[in-house]
Amino acid sequence: MILKKYILEILITFGVITLIYYSPEAIIYKDSARYLKTNIVDPPLYPFLISIMQSIFNTLNSVVILQTIILGISIVYISKTLAAYFELENLTKIFISILLFLPILKFYNILLTEAIAYAFSLFFVSFALKTIYDFKLQNLTLLTTSIILLLLTRNQFMFIYPVILVLYIGIIFLRQDYSQYFFLLLFFHRSCLF
Repeated sequence: MILKKYILEILITFGVITLIYYSPEAIIYKDSARYLKTNIVDPPLYPFLISIMQSIFNTLNSVVILQTIILGISIVYISKTLAAYFELENLTKIFISILLFLPILKFYNILLTEAIAYAFSLFFVSFALKTIYDFKLQNLTLLTTSIILLLLTRNQFMFIYPVILVLYIGIIFLRQDYSQYFFLLLFFHRSCLF
């Protein structure tokens, strides 16, 4: 019974461990050099993550291991979120998880922002669903945190500002609870500062 309940977590954990065991070596592309040293042009989160992991473990393989683990956690989290709100069966959850897992085979060990941005994107979608279906300050805080992490990871996520605005306005009108308007405005303002 426990195996059936946690089959998704077991499969994703097995996949993450297999990837890390198979190839934990960091692949450095020409573009990777800009993340190995911080600069003012690129968002700071990924270079900061690399420098922290290198200072602790003295190897770039630790970055690959960390980003692969974060990817696995994000896949499990979004699968469980989708299952909770759309009442998915185990087979459907596993199928969705496999579909979400397949892209990481291409970039999990590359020192570029794709892996960590993919994980934060999955968290963003999960927290957006949670905020839409269950409007709580905690869900709104997690959604805003995921937005800020996305903005601190890649410049390409600047497009997310209009999406955030539409999402927050939609939540206000769906909920028709204008007392929460202050929090939405505050969180939108905080995410725009980044």
